[in-house]
Amino acid sequence: MRMSGSGFDSTESTYYLASPNNEVKDTFLYPLIAGSLSYLPGYSLRHRSVDNFMLAYVREGELNIKVAGRLFTVHEHQLLLMNCRNPHDFWTTMPCKDYFVHFDGPTANAYYRYLARNDEVAIIRERTDRVVNSMRGIIDVMSGRTKLAPSSVAHLIDGILTDCDANNEIDRTGNATHIAIERIVSYIAEHLDEDLSIDRLAAIACLSRFYFAKAFREIVGTSPNEYVTRLRVIRAKYLLSLTDLTVLQISKDCGYRSQSTFGAMFKRSIGVTPSEYRSQLIISNLYD
Repeated sequence: MRMSGSGFDSTESTYYLASPNNEVKDTFLYPLIAGSLSYLPGYSLRHRSVDNFMLAYVREGELNIKVAGRLFTVHEHQLLLMNCRNPHDFWTTMPCKDYFVHFDGPTANAYYRYLARNDEVAIIRERTDRVVNSMRGIIDVMSGRTKLAPSSVAHLIDGILTDCDANNEIDRTGNATHIAIERIVSYIAEHLDEDLSIDRLAAIACLSRFYFAKAFREIVGTSPNEYVTRLRVIRAKYLLSLTDLTVLQISKDCGYRSQSTFGAMFKRSIGVTPSEYRSQLIISNLYD
């Protein structure tokens, strides 16, 4: 679709929308809006707040941003990552062109917190051709020019964010707490069938229970227990959908020794029991 309105060159400004289903939202990083814009000098958008995150690569010119009273300028060939939930202003003083992707997902906030490092935005001063090609690839999928599975689109977004980390000039080498929490996040994903209590995770991170819980929430955006439960629900839904394992076997595979405890957790999260969830999938497949 063409972007119309004052402040844009409509002949060079297009955007595309997506409406991912709940399963995609629960599982992957996913794009919501993407496109390429050509701003005219004097473009201005004030006090905007949107319920997602944004990546923007400035192809030409520069883009000015104000967030929480602080001013930032994204120059040509730089990449911006920001949390659009924070009210912000955009404006240009010269012609500017960019690629942009608004996205969200279960790990989006954790990526943002890690890359922004308690700042309002993350501006990546160096970018790779892979980042630019990935953004173009997402736009092509959104426009319908190419077809990719949701997992492949998520991989493109993940690749951009990973490259942001590799090319970010912010020095993080001394931040031992961030390193410890990142190690724990990886550990959780690989040990969902084991004891993942706060006491155990804090011990692995070599942090006190209180400090670990506080640091985890600040960096990841949710409590350790909530994060573990969310990943276990995702794993349970996958096993219920694609395997013939019994509910008891799945409960053990997701770290619950009691099937009733697992079932209660699943129903609180999804609204139905594991057996009901599996039955709904079977009925749905019969009518597909």
